[in-house]
Amino acid sequence: MKINIIVLLFSLFLSACATTPQSNQTQTSSKSANKGASVPKPTPSILEISSDVNSAILYLNENKWSYESVDDPNNPTEYLFDFKGTKPGGFLSGKLITEEIDADVQLLTRVAHLNAKKIDPNIQIILKEPRTINNVEVIYMEMLGRTEEGLDAKIMGIYHTDQNGATQLVVFALKHVADRRYDDIQQFFSGFAIAN
Repeated sequence: MKINIIVLLFSLFLSACATTPQSNQTQTSSKSANKGASVPKPTPSILEISSDVNSAILYLNENKWSYESVDDPNNPTEYLFDFKGTKPGGFLSGKLITEEIDADVQLLTRVAHLNAKKIDPNIQIILKEPRTINNVEVIYMEMLGRTEEGLDAKIMGIYHTDQNGATQLVVFALKHVADRRYDDIQQFFSGFAIAN
C-alpha cells in the first residue's frame, strides 16, 4: 500500500511540472561551475522518439528505459519513462512535456518550480544552470523536496524553448535513488535534441 502511495506521489510531482503559467513571481537561481557543459548523446541501443507537438527529439537507450506515449489532448505530457534498473521501492521515472507556447525558458523553470510547490511548499531549487546538449541551449534544474511520507525526493530536468514551443524533460526519484543513478539520469538527458 505504501508503495502505491509513493507511486501516486511521484505522478503528482511530475504532473506539477506542467507549465501553464500561473504566476509572474521571480526565482533566484543558483549556479554551479558546470556552466554550459556539453553532454554527449548515449550510444547503445538507441531509439529516436520525436514530439508530435514541437521539434523535440529524445534518443532513448531502450536497454535502460521503458517508455509509453500519453494520448490525452488535455495533458501536455507526450511520453512517460521508467528506469529499468531500479530495485523494488526505488522508483525512477520521467516524462517529456511538450507545449506549443511561446515562453521564455526562465519563465518555464519558474512555473515548474511554482507548480512543484503545490505538492511540497518547501521544495527548493538546489541547482539551476545553462547547459548545451547536442548543440541545444537548455536550462538544467534540480529541485529537492519531500513526499507526504517525509521521504526526500528530487525532480531533475532540462528546459528548452524556441519558436516551435516549450519542452521539459523531467525525472523524478527518491533522493537516494537519484543520487545513486545520477550518471544514468544525466545519460538520459544527454539524448535530448531539436530537429532541424
